[in-house]
Amino acid sequence: MTCNRKGPHGKRCGGILIERTDRIGRVLFDCPRCERREAGVCATCPRRVRGMVGRAEFCESCYVRRQQQLGRLRKKEWRREYRERVPAIPLAEAGRRAGRSRARNLSPERRQEIARMGGQAKWARVRARAA
Repeated sequence: MTCNRKGPHGKRCGGILIERTDRIGRVLFDCPRCERREAGVCATCPRRVRGMVGRAEFCESCYVRRQQQLGRLRKKEWRREYRERVPAIPLAEAGRRAGRSRARNLSPERRQEIARMGGQAKWARVRARAA
């Protein structure tokens, strides 16, 4: 069974309940996750939580690690969804598209300069072969 108690952010706790019997035979359920949060102990290590006791779940180092892990998971998920949404483009086609957009953004002077350098490089190769 899982804990249905609402947490500090309005979400269901979801921790696994531990069943125990008291002295007079009643069955009671305890949620270690809720108990740790209410005591101000980190969910993954024995340190004090960062932030307000009763609301915060993690200490500073565990919180940073958790945020990094969630960020990586979100990034992987986003990449997978993006690959499903966008059709794969052959590499040559992608290069052509990039070249065209780069050429559109160049000024006429810069375009002439690039063409001039290309011509010089071509003729330098031709002269080198002829020599």
